Formats: sequence, structure tokens, C-alpha cells
Amino acid sequence: ISTIDQAIEIDEKRADLHLLKAKAMLLLDRPQAARACLQHALVLSPEAPETIVSGIEILQQIGEYASALELAEKYLLLNPHDLGAHYKVADLARSLLQFDYAYRVLREGWPLPETGGAQADTVNRPAITLEDAFSYYCLYGEISLEKDDELAAAEGLTQAMRINENHPRILALQARLEARTGDLPEGVTTFETLLTQYNDAEANPAPLAG
Repeated sequence: ISTIDQAIEIDEKRADLHLLKAKAMLLLDRPQAARACLQHALVLSPEAPETIVSGIEILQQIGEYASALELAEKYLLLNPHDLGAHYKVADLARSLLQFDYAYRVLREGWPLPETGGAQADTVNRPAITLEDAFSYYCLYGEISLEKDDELAAAEGLTQAMRINENHPRILALQARLEARTGDLPEGVTTFETLLTQYNDAEANPAPLAG
């Protein structure tokens, strides 16, 4: 911390130094100090992507989800074609039980651009990875269920299953949808498959990379 403070004394207008101190304060379990450092960074560099993205993460870690959502909305306003920004706003809105709003934000990015390629689509959105598309579809399905819109949930589930039909997140969504639509036996079977996957993962954890 003392080294960061010395650097700030030399150039107090560097937002990145205040962000670095904010993250250090989090590691020291000093959330209010982290919040104060973040505020300095946001004043100095209010529209810099790295400041906003780091700010969202810091606010989430200290439990200020409403403030994190406001910052995510600002990022989305500055980057309207960034599907990651749509996802972040929707995910934070869901954490605040704002399901209608989360759904609308996700629909703004629908349909998704091509995955895996280098070409942008007709509204200049860059191609996205399969992993990002999968997460987007899953969140869309999950939020649709919260809105009691089984058809939209099935749409998200179908798209996500085309990418990875055996992912635990898929199985969880599928089990909920099956139970919601009255196919309880299938829902139970899907849940049992999910539980088996979980138990297998617990018994055989993946080795650490390195």
C-alpha cells in the first residue's frame, strides 16, 4: 500500500493507481476504503472502459449491486453493440430481481452475431466466442423462466444446447423448464443427471493447471 500511496503522491491524477489501491483495499478486507479509492478513479476517468469495468467488479465484491448496475448501464450506453455489456447489465438486474428489465436488455442483443469468426454483423457487432454465446443464451432462458415465459425459456435453452447440451447449467435449466411445463418425470431424470455430474466432479476434481 505504501508503494501505491507514494506513486499517487507523484501523480494523483492517474486513475489506474486509484483502481490499484481499491483492489488492494479489497484484499485487506477494507471495503469502504476500496469504495473511496474507486470514487477517485471514476472522477478522474469517468468514461475509460478499464475504469468502468474494474468499478463494476469492485462494487459487486463489496455488495453494492445497485451501484454496479448503474455503472454497467453507463458502459452499455457507451458501448451499445457490446454483447458482454448487455449480459452484465442483465445479470446484475437479475440479482436485483428486475427480471423484466433484464429480459429487455437481453432481447436488444438478439439474435446474436456469428460465433467464432472475425466478421462483424450488419450492425457492426463483432463476432463472439461460443462460450459467450452459450452464457448469453443460458441467462436468457433463466430470466425467461423467472418471468414465467416458458416459450422464451425454451428458445434460449434450444440455442444453448446447440453449443453444449451436457453442460450443468443446461441440465439445470432443462430440469426447471420440464418441471414448469408439467413434465415432472423428465425434470426429475434431468435433475438426477445433473446430480450425477456434480457427484462425479466432487469425487474426481480436475487437476490444477500449472
